[in-house]
Amino acid sequence: MSRASLTAELRKKKIPVPNEPTIAKLEHRLSHWEGGHGYLMRLIRIPRRLGPQNNLSIGSTYWIPNSEFARQILKSGEVFMMGRTAEVPRDAVFLDVPIQQNVDEEE
Repeated sequence: MSRASLTAELRKKKIPVPNEPTIAKLEHRLSHWEGGHGYLMRLIRIPRRLGPQNNLSIGSTYWIPNSEFARQILKSGEVFMMGRTAEVPRDAVFLDVPIQQNVDEEE
């Protein structure tokens, strides 16, 4: 697919287009992001088990796009969801879905 068609597909699904839209970044967002607001989260405690919540550190607020990755972090029970927003707040850390993310991984 071309960059223009990928960008059009992202806009159709209401997924934000990255500032530097390379084909790899566009395909990654199209594959892993879902339309809708992202999640604002904070880590409650040091993670006690393996999982995607290990990407977070205590004391920071994270904005994670609407995705299976974000829902896996929420299911861990080791984060506090502060809300959902369409944009990344200035004081939040943007945590994208990792490129090698395994959505089939269950704990």
